[in-house]
Amino acid sequence: MYKLPKEDKMFLRTIINIVLILLILYFLFTVGFSLVLAFLMAFLLEPIIIFLTNKLKIKRLYISLSICTLFTLLVITLGYLLVAKVASETAALSRSLIAFTRELGHNTDNLAIRYQDLFQSLSPEYQNSLRQATESLLNSLQELLGHVFSFSFNLAKMIPNFFIEVIIVFIAMYLISLRLPSLKRFFFQFFDPADHPRLDVVLQQLHRAIFGFIRAQLIISTLEFVFVFIGFLVLGLPYPSATALIVTLVDILPILGTGAVMVPMAAYLYVTGNVFLGIGLLIHYGIIIIFRRIIDPKILADSIGISPLAALVSMYLGIKLAGFVGLFLGPAVVILFQALMSVKIIKIKVKF
Repeated sequence: MYKLPKEDKMFLRTIINIVLILLILYFLFTVGFSLVLAFLMAFLLEPIIIFLTNKLKIKRLYISLSICTLFTLLVITLGYLLVAKVASETAALSRSLIAFTRELGHNTDNLAIRYQDLFQSLSPEYQNSLRQATESLLNSLQELLGHVFSFSFNLAKMIPNFFIEVIIVFIAMYLISLRLPSLKRFFFQFFDPADHPRLDVVLQQLHRAIFGFIRAQLIISTLEFVFVFIGFLVLGLPYPSATALIVTLVDILPILGTGAVMVPMAAYLYVTGNVFLGIGLLIHYGIIIIFRRIIDPKILADSIGISPLAALVSMYLGIKLAGFVGLFLGPAVVILFQALMSVKIIKIKVKF
């Protein structure tokens, strides 16, 4: 009976372990994303809890509950201030949009009266073509409005589920934070005691990478907000701060991007007669896309410790394979693989 050489067995076992890790990560980042988020928050708060426990000589239970409560209150306060600001500015913006819509209807009526004689003077073929083009444009606008209302309705339906998910995440964060040392011991039981120091190194690298990723996202969002805000100021758009904030927040959401706000705005301005402003907004949108494509891989790479090419390729492959979740899953896999390689838990040597 043929037996595989020892090196081939180790290589095969390494490949199987990598596949299992990828499957587990994919499951956690899709089905169990709320638990992953809760674990990440508890994992990030752990150094503070350990420091205060050793410094104040107080039981971990009290320190953990206090830190988690302060963190929860901080998130709720920031979320409330953000939602209140966006809601007030959005209300003002919606009032302006209502006025703009009335103005659009009035301008459309005047335009129809002005060009009625010109339309009658055209040949029947041109009249028919113009009528078909107008009907097609109106149908497209109706379809677009239908999609907007459908999206708004679906978004409204998601709000109760969102709050339930938030409650689950924070409850899970409390429970995980209280049991994190025992969870770590349980996890380490599956490995040889000689490998425990190397696993500690891997966890430390992952901790730095997670902090770096959050830092990178904050930097990218801040730069985008400033960039969009300055562009809106130069173009003279009303409510530049609120609109720039909405653009930045929408860009973070799944599927949607900067164009979900700026392209309809540019189209509306163009239709209402602000041709220069509409074209300027489209140019600004193009510059933002180029700006993001340049800074995203560089900032992510510097913050999480992987090369810009690896960050770009991992994000691209992640999106292709797992959708929006892959945007985070791709770099996470690279970071984990790099950490395991650095402590020689995973060894891959290709021989020809």
